[in-house]
Amino acid sequence: MDKLLLTIPEVAEKLGISKSKVNLLVSDGGLPVVRIGRSVRISVEALQTWLAELATRTVKRGSME
Repeated sequence: MDKLLLTIPEVAEKLGISKSKVNLLVSDGGLPVVRIGRSVRISVEALQTWLAELATRTVKRGSME
């Protein structure tokens, strides 16, 4: 069974960005998280949805220029 929740380092690796950038996205509220006690996790489904929405916004913004 695949993981449902990812850690900050796992998300950073999958996205090809730094852990500090992921933490910034989380703290800004842009990337939805699940908190279990003091642990912060990102659901795979929420990450995929967030990426799709980000891509849609980027395409829309690009077509207006």
